[in-house]
Amino acid sequence: MDLKKNYAEVLIDGKIYTLGGSEDTSYFQKVAAYVNQKLGELRSHPGFLKQKEDYQLVMLEINMADDYFKAQESAERLELQKTEMDRDVYGLKHELINTQMKLEEAQNRIAELEAAVKEAKTAASRAKREAAAALLEAEEKPEPAPAPEAPALTEEERRLREEEEKKKALQAARAATEQLFKGRPMPNRNH
Repeated sequence: MDLKKNYAEVLIDGKIYTLGGSEDTSYFQKVAAYVNQKLGELRSHPGFLKQKEDYQLVMLEINMADDYFKAQESAERLELQKTEMDRDVYGLKHELINTQMKLEEAQNRIAELEAAVKEAKTAASRAKREAAAALLEAEEKPEPAPAPEAPALTEEERRLREEEEKKKALQAARAATEQLFKGRPMPNRNH
């Protein structure tokens, strides 16, 4: 693979140098500006310019290496934070999915219970109508005429017989209601 090599003239510490590499020429200018900035910082310290030139050069290199290692350490911390945040986001997504599944289950259960309540109300209403009709029929039923050979009933006996017929009609209505509800789950109202 043939990479194009770029060249740029840069000014470092008052001298012109030609830098070359695969980077853009603006990058070379940025590097030169950084070196000049570091030199300016070091020269602002009292006594730095009184040192030998090789000492000044070593101090420049040490300061640039210090910047490099601090930047590298910062990058590693950021990468670690990113990894932890990615792990937290994954955990939150997993928790969100579980919560959504529980919500759907709860909504389905509510729909089932609402349907059961509606069905129970309909069945209760039907049983109430049937019980009322049975009771009305028992009340409207004409008294059977006494058999000619049977002696006439006293008022007390007739009242007892009517009560007995009403009890039988009520029992029949209850049995019909129980038959309607038999085998149907009743909603649990404790939830």
